[in-house]
Amino acid sequence: MLAWLEDTVLLAGFYLKHLSSTFLQLPLTMNNPDLLAQHLKTESVHECYQLSVNNKFVNNFDSDYKQLEVTFQQRNKHKHLSFTTRMWLFFCVRFLCILAAATPQFSTLPIITALSALQFLIAPYS
Repeated sequence: MLAWLEDTVLLAGFYLKHLSSTFLQLPLTMNNPDLLAQHLKTESVHECYQLSVNNKFVNNFDSDYKQLEVTFQQRNKHKHLSFTTRMWLFFCVRFLCILAAATPQFSTLPIITALSALQFLIAPYS
């Protein structure tokens, strides 16, 4: 459970780091909807509005993501269940969630919450 929590923190940190830097890369018109609307009104109707990010940012994102994948693979070598087995278990838990939600006698908050939490233990990053 602690390893799962550490992996989740790593993944959240990765996304926060790259989302914040993505917003800094965007043109100022994208940060203010009123400026964007004015900019689009002044542009010709036949021109496309295109967003782009420089190659340095893309390469940095890709390299950090590959490093994160390597980190996850190294940390999760000890898992005994195969990917296919985990996906079947995950499918079964999701099916039970749907069944519990559709069946009035099992449609209680504690049961649905427990089943929903169970799916994160089986396949945390899906």
